[in-house]
Amino acid sequence: MNRILDRDGNTLVEYDGELRLVSFDSAILPGAVFERSSLEGAHFAEANLTGANFRYADLYWADFFRTNLEGSDLEGADLRGADLREAKLKGANLQGADLGLDNLAGSTRLHGADLRKTNLCGTKLTGASYTVETRFPDHFQPDAHGMVLERLGSCPTSGDCR
Repeated sequence: MNRILDRDGNTLVEYDGELRLVSFDSAILPGAVFERSSLEGAHFAEANLTGANFRYADLYWADFFRTNLEGSDLEGADLRGADLREAKLKGANLQGADLGLDNLAGSTRLHGADLRKTNLCGTKLTGASYTVETRFPDHFQPDAHGMVLERLGSCPTSGDCR
């Protein structure tokens, strides 16, 4: 039996096996413990997961659109193909996490995400996409990590996109 806990150790969900495609959209779960949980395709859009523990969780194709993950621990998590557009990851630990391409060569989307002060040591980022609005830790070079800049929308031929 697997359990997902709140920050006080109370059981939020008990399950056997995997929690595929489960929805935590707009949930308020600061400090929740999802460590080693299998949450492939889970939805966390616009949730408050500050300080949550996702260490070594399977978050393949998970949806974290506009989710607050500030200070969360995602060490070793599988985030391939995840949607992290506009996610707040400031101060999160992504050490050793895999944000690379999914099995269908789809990218993890970090468009407009806030990664300032995030631990990216050993994080697999090859193929992950970002936009000019994405914020990185000081001195971080996305190109050096194989990330792909996506230019959303189109600009006139003059190059003035204001």
